[in-house]
Amino acid sequence: MSIAKVAVVVTAHNYGQFLRKCLNSVLNQTYKDYEIIVVDDASTDETPQIIEEFREKFGGKLKTIRTNSIGLAAASNVGIEISDADYIVRLDADDWFDENLLLIESHYLDTHPETDMVYSDYYTTDANGNIVEHFRYMRANDELKLLDRSPLASGAMYKKACWAELSGYNSELRYQEDFDYWIRFVNRFNVACINLPLYYYRRHGTTMSSNTKAKLAARRKVKADFVEYKLKNILSNQKTIAIIPARSSDGLALKQRNRGGRKTIWGRSSVHPPRNAGWQGSNRKSLIART
Repeated sequence: MSIAKVAVVVTAHNYGQFLRKCLNSVLNQTYKDYEIIVVDDASTDETPQIIEEFREKFGGKLKTIRTNSIGLAAASNVGIEISDADYIVRLDADDWFDENLLLIESHYLDTHPETDMVYSDYYTTDANGNIVEHFRYMRANDELKLLDRSPLASGAMYKKACWAELSGYNSELRYQEDFDYWIRFVNRFNVACINLPLYYYRRHGTTMSSNTKAKLAARRKVKADFVEYKLKNILSNQKTIAIIPARSSDGLALKQRNRGGRKTIWGRSSVHPPRNAGWQGSNRKSLIART
């Protein structure tokens, strides 16, 4: 059996009520050079039975794996790992594809070899599948400047080789694994946006993205980790670490440390000058930390 060009990786956990629509959206794709890998992460509802119901419909295209409550990021990695396809696209079990998503996105990657990921606009729907909003992404270049709004984890098609180079999704994250993957991806590879709505994103009471507090906390951690990673190499090559305006009197304490051969001068004052006092005359100095 020949290797498929595209792998659709479906992650499912107790979304049996939505799974048939999800799988039918893959079955009805106009593009046929794909395989579908369904990772059932310890579902206790009718998910296993529905997967078997579709096995004959997909023929040899369907692969299934059952995992033991390992979480979305890890389940995604497991599904992607067993595929030999060139391109990967994820699909959550409660969402669904436009019938042309695989055709349009794979064609874009085929005809733009410099691009490593392509994603599209999408529709948000209510729990019953009724369209609520057409979400339009900004241009890719503007998106990269912000590094703050990633495409949906699902529906974005990318080269498996890039996933491997990034060591996959961060399985330690309970939330925001998509944002973490996005900022690591765009820091190293090229992305593009197709301004057509090719994905249907269902919002409902049990969706993971409804836990706003935990989601925001995870997003802050991802940002902090990314900044630390980016600054680590930058700061290690800098001769000047900081220029700090400081008073030489009124409680200013100067200290000096030597860290790895770098001399660092820093100061702390418990006395804050009034706003109108200014930093004038001989009292103004610049403390420069340099090697």
